[in-house]
Amino acid sequence: MVSERFHSSSYAAVVSSGAGQEEDTTPPPTQSPIHTTSSMIPQGNPIPQVQRSYGAEDVENPYLFSTSDSTNLILVSPPIVGSSNYGSWCISIRIALKVKNKWWIIDSSVAVPNREDNRYGPWRRCNLMLCSWIFRSLHPSIAQSVMHLESARDVWNDLKRRFAQCDAQRISALQNDIYSLKQGSQSISDYYTKYQTMWEEMNTLRPLPLCKCDPRCRCDLIDEIRKAREVD
Repeated sequence: MVSERFHSSSYAAVVSSGAGQEEDTTPPPTQSPIHTTSSMIPQGNPIPQVQRSYGAEDVENPYLFSTSDSTNLILVSPPIVGSSNYGSWCISIRIALKVKNKWWIIDSSVAVPNREDNRYGPWRRCNLMLCSWIFRSLHPSIAQSVMHLESARDVWNDLKRRFAQCDAQRISALQNDIYSLKQGSQSISDYYTKYQTMWEEMNTLRPLPLCKCDPRCRCDLIDEIRKAREVD
């Protein structure tokens, strides 16, 4: 009885309030947006995007790239402009490539697969990415001279052949700069840093010889030469 009276009074109120107005023929919604179930309302923090987790095998795969890797990536700065900064550039980019597990393609630790091998496609993409990274770390005029080379290893060897030569003139000038450098008004830190930079460049231009004996000799001659340089 209560339900019937409620429905009849509600119906009368609707009719009286809608008198003189056009009848609304829109069907009622099956569910009011106000009565939203709790499962539709996000609780707490939003669900984070699922990110791929890499296993040990994937991380050691030289063909694997992370989501941040792209052809526009600049690995080292400033770019190489010639033999004057080739030594520091070479060290910096080698470290960057080793961190990304890509140096092994340049030094041929990872051999080039045959075209029929299913690994040739991943190797080719990785090689092109390496070429792009190296090109972006070169002065534009130098980059233009090696863009015709298709292998990252060939690009690396071409740069090494041109700029890693032991230039006797440069060594002589560097020796003169080292021996004539004075502290002056510089702080100890600045003075030492400039000195150390010159010696590192000298070590790059005139590296210490490596023992080629097999088995390797134990005379420690190289360590003695290194100590003598450090004393200098």
